[in-house]
Amino acid sequence: MKKLTIVFTLLIIFNSCTNDSEEDQFSSLIGDWSNVETIDNERLSQSSRYSFNSDKTFVVSTVIIKNDTNEILGYRYRAIGIYSVNENKLTLKSSEIYTHDDSKDDMYSNIDELKTTNENFERSFKFFIDQNKKIVTFIYPPCDPLEDCLDKECFKRINEN
Repeated sequence: MKKLTIVFTLLIIFNSCTNDSEEDQFSSLIGDWSNVETIDNERLSQSSRYSFNSDKTFVVSTVIIKNDTNEILGYRYRAIGIYSVNENKLTLKSSEIYTHDDSKDDMYSNIDELKTTNENFERSFKFFIDQNKKIVTFIYPPCDPLEDCLDKECFKRINEN
């Protein structure tokens, strides 16, 4: 009986630790994250931004920023959906996707001018948050040899929700 009690106690402790770790990963992810790439001779930047909310919804957008004022000039992409966290695996499921019309001369659109697409996505990949909770790294699965894809991306925290 004593051995059985010890086994049950260890199982409860192990299970509690696993759930706490997963909950820590989830709560550490909540907030706004961004990476920035300079374009157009240093005058403009393109930023990919992820917003993860406590209700497990997310918004991802690609925006064009004027570098000298940090003003968002417009959008190239926006997706809305839900996410889940399982240990260090993040799954994103979009429910709405909006894109810039590349046939236009402008390189961006106002948010209300983005076009709705009929496409949705579900993506799963590993993620890691640094100890200071200031940088999240997405580690993507390998792609086919002829595909042009990233193996990882890093995003800096710009806001905590």
